[in-house]
Amino acid sequence: MWWIFGIAVIGFIIYTINKEYKKEVSTKLTNQGGMLQKYSVIINHFVNGVPAKVTKVTKDSVVITASAMEIYLDYVGGNLEVELRGVAPVIGKHSKKWKYPNGYPQEKMITEIQNYCEWQANRIGNNNTSIEMISITKDATNKLLNTGLYKRISTPKSRFEILIFNAAIVAWTYVNESKYKNNLFEDYIRFLIKEAPKSDIYMKDDDLIFFINKRLKFYLSQIEILSENPTSDLGCLYYCFFKMPINDIIEREQLSDKEDQCFYNAIVEMINWTSTQTLKRL
Repeated sequence: MWWIFGIAVIGFIIYTINKEYKKEVSTKLTNQGGMLQKYSVIINHFVNGVPAKVTKVTKDSVVITASAMEIYLDYVGGNLEVELRGVAPVIGKHSKKWKYPNGYPQEKMITEIQNYCEWQANRIGNNNTSIEMISITKDATNKLLNTGLYKRISTPKSRFEILIFNAAIVAWTYVNESKYKNNLFEDYIRFLIKEAPKSDIYMKDDDLIFFINKRLKFYLSQIEILSENPTSDLGCLYYCFFKMPINDIIEREQLSDKEDQCFYNAIVEMINWTSTQTLKRL
């Protein structure tokens, strides 16, 4: 018996809410020309500016479709909800929703949404730069490791060390050109964290980040020394790359004259190639 009463109460509540909602839609939307008329400023902005077209209209919603984005305008609980859903380079699928009270100036809505879109565009641009720089780093590393001698003696951990070294070359080039970009090297850290398991490196993220930053500083100092003194001993680099990669302790490997000259040529060629490719993209 009680369950019948309970269902009746719930049904009455739903009926009341629905009745009030219809009344609100009628008062604040239908009587003002519906969604297309009431929100004509923001709708026209999207349709004419993106460009896009209105693809669906109901009494309380509008869908606007562009080539890589859909814009949803929904009147919910006395608020206008604006949601962007799309696909963009680098960041992939993305969505963002805003909620505005009834009567909120549509010009302000447009400004807030434009500011977000500009921020997102800058983010994509910066990430494109990061992708290009990381690609250079990988290409330079592969060029060295595909050389006969180093291909034979290298390990997955060697590759990781040389990736960090090439990231340091990119950083050194940026600093020399006074175009340091902090976000670029944040992206490098994320890239290297993802690469670590492929190189048989299994550390906690905090420990790995500490190691990468420590290595970057060391490699930057080695590149700077080499740029000032071309006859510098590169035994420490050889030790890190091929003797004991991913080791906190750095020692100087004693190389024969032939080995030293071969390694020196390879390092100089790698620095020159990576720096040249980086400069082309500045």
